[in-house]
Amino acid sequence: GAHVHIREMVMHQSKLSRRARTIALVVLFGFFSAMAMARAPDSQLLDTPDIKLLHDGDVRAVAYLPDGSLIVGGYFGYINGQPRRNLARILPNGEVDPDWRPEPDRSVTALAVDAAGNIYVGGNFFEIGGQVHYYISRILAGTGGQVDPLWPASLYTLGGYPKRLLVSADGSAIYAAMPGTVRKISSSGVLATEWGMQLRGDVYDIALGGDGNLYVAGSSLFPVAGQWRLLRMSADGVGEVDTTWNPQPSDRVDTLSVDQSTHSLIVGGAFTQIGGQEQANLARIPFASNGAIDTAWRPQAGGRVGRLSNVADGKVFAFIYPVSLPVTFQPGLRKFDVASGTVDPDWQHDVTGFGIPPMEVASGYPLAVGGWFMSVAGIASYNLALLPASGNSVLPTFEVGYPGTVVAIARQPDGGTILGGMFNWAGGKPRSNLLRLKPDGTLDPLWDPSPDIDIGALEVDAEGDVFVGGYFNSIGGQVQNGMARISGSGAGLAQPFPALGRADVLRYDGHGNLYVGGDLALEQGGPHRSLVKIVRSGSGDWQVDSAWVPQTGTVSDLILDASRNLYAAVGENGFRGVRRISADGSGQVDPQWAFPVAGLAYSLALDASHRLYVGGDFVLGEGFAQTNLVRIETGAAAVVDAQWSPLVTGPVSAIAIGADGSVYAGQGSIREAGVPHTYLSRFAGTGAGLIDSSWFTDIVNPGWGYVSDILVEPNNRILVAGNFVVGNPATRMSLVAYGDAIFAGGFGVPPAD
Repeated sequence: GAHVHIREMVMHQSKLSRRARTIALVVLFGFFSAMAMARAPDSQLLDTPDIKLLHDGDVRAVAYLPDGSLIVGGYFGYINGQPRRNLARILPNGEVDPDWRPEPDRSVTALAVDAAGNIYVGGNFFEIGGQVHYYISRILAGTGGQVDPLWPASLYTLGGYPKRLLVSADGSAIYAAMPGTVRKISSSGVLATEWGMQLRGDVYDIALGGDGNLYVAGSSLFPVAGQWRLLRMSADGVGEVDTTWNPQPSDRVDTLSVDQSTHSLIVGGAFTQIGGQEQANLARIPFASNGAIDTAWRPQAGGRVGRLSNVADGKVFAFIYPVSLPVTFQPGLRKFDVASGTVDPDWQHDVTGFGIPPMEVASGYPLAVGGWFMSVAGIASYNLALLPASGNSVLPTFEVGYPGTVVAIARQPDGGTILGGMFNWAGGKPRSNLLRLKPDGTLDPLWDPSPDIDIGALEVDAEGDVFVGGYFNSIGGQVQNGMARISGSGAGLAQPFPALGRADVLRYDGHGNLYVGGDLALEQGGPHRSLVKIVRSGSGDWQVDSAWVPQTGTVSDLILDASRNLYAAVGENGFRGVRRISADGSGQVDPQWAFPVAGLAYSLALDASHRLYVGGDFVLGEGFAQTNLVRIETGAAAVVDAQWSPLVTGPVSAIAIGADGSVYAGQGSIREAGVPHTYLSRFAGTGAGLIDSSWFTDIVNPGWGYVSDILVEPNNRILVAGNFVVGNPATRMSLVAYGDAIFAGGFGVPPAD
């Protein structure tokens, strides 16, 4: 199949290849539902592989309801295979509530729950629960996620979305920490326009003290005059700042929590002095003091306190990470006794991930931890975890995020399968952009090259070692940019290989020659080329064939025929379409053989009769009915097969030829007589190339999806990769296998007759 380099443009800001940008643009807004129709036997969904692939997403807010349910907000599309957009409810038994689906259109950044169980949701959304609501909305208690229709549709006057929400004890007021201030809103959704006008600056956290005051942590806070990092203001009236109360921390205060039992404020941050005392990172300030800390409460945090939980059962949890290098410990969670300030030596859990996690705990319930991470306390759980507040009970794990993307597939001689693309999580384990499936279709637990950035191209040599291309800077334990050769077994360590820059397309001929398309340089700082040949010497070294210099533009795909002709889908140098190049000698471009298109060619395939199939987003010249998928002869001239004319309405991003000559095409949409065939279709390789109307798959679009690679095995089992889901709840994400019913029980080689 074609190795189509598609990257998620909305979620990533890194530089894209020309091919990736084009394909992503044409599929971005496509959305089609799967057809519930009977399948032909060889479109049977196989049991393996079944590894849910996730990429990015995060949990930005968590809040407990009075019944012990957990509300989870952030930026995600799925929780444990269930489609949930940015907001979900986890039942006390750890299952996703099947009926609670407010579905905000953008990210959720803050949550608060009042005593009655009403939920206040803040975020960068404009719509929630099917209603227009800007930035803040209220979900009514005791409903299936029903948004309060009486809550104002627009709080656009806030000037931005809230980072933190608090509700007063009597439920009459909601306080929203904004990017540059704090705002007060009544329980009916009316903004108190005169409240808090004194305050400006970078707000990190807020806390209601129960003493009639709101405490504000941040940096460069300006109450009338001066520059503060921690202040208190009246929760009522006009929100007047108390200028007599100033603990004067020496550095930023990041997080606040309230201990009502001692009428104190607990503060965490990067400070080394606070309240006139030497005290680092964590301190307690009685409400009644003038900002002086409790000198009897001397916890030893050991690092910067980035987040504090609420206080429950006399305990407060802290996320701590090093203030500066050298790093002396893994960032992690610690539990402190509120009365004594001592840390629990038996409750110290590392966090493997990024960012500062939101936390929430309730009496009798676990500590809920969100964020963007791969594991907590050594337990693999993606972006959401529940930890026992005490003891060592086993709690459910979670997988929260968006479907990952598999861009390229390669098969090893032993039956193993290499997958490359954009993902962080696979099969319940952390995996970064590259993984290996064992011959039985399960994740290889040892092979983990962990490229730091996406993979766009793969090939495998006769020994099973793997050629890799993409945007990465490190892979297999080595600094390697854009192209590498990885051991196909063991841990997947990098092998010696020329460093030429970013490889977008790889094609290996099985005889020691690798053809590479991309943004390539033969030497440091030298001129860049779009296509090179790397050869393996008798000693096993790989070197660039400096004599092989074809003149081509940007290469989207490559394929090699039995006569040592290399066909290249190209898109620059004044020509768009397919060129034929000699794979040997100097790499001469055949001047007599050219297939131009109006548009772009993305993918290539050859059948047993040496006919070339070209897929893309294009039209042919006058007199030809074909669009986006065409078959041409590979003789002396590039002659279009005018009879073979499949009806294709969407851009074709991947092509594969079945054992019986059928043509599999991956795309956004293909239609015949008004019947949509979603993302993957099969056409006859004979006659007019009619679509097989009995061959359907359950591939659906999770928002914007595509098929990027198709691998057809000798037994006609079909492995399909891309960005999609199968089923609802999602039984597969971005990788699926179809085949005859006799293969449905496994992924390996079928038994002999």
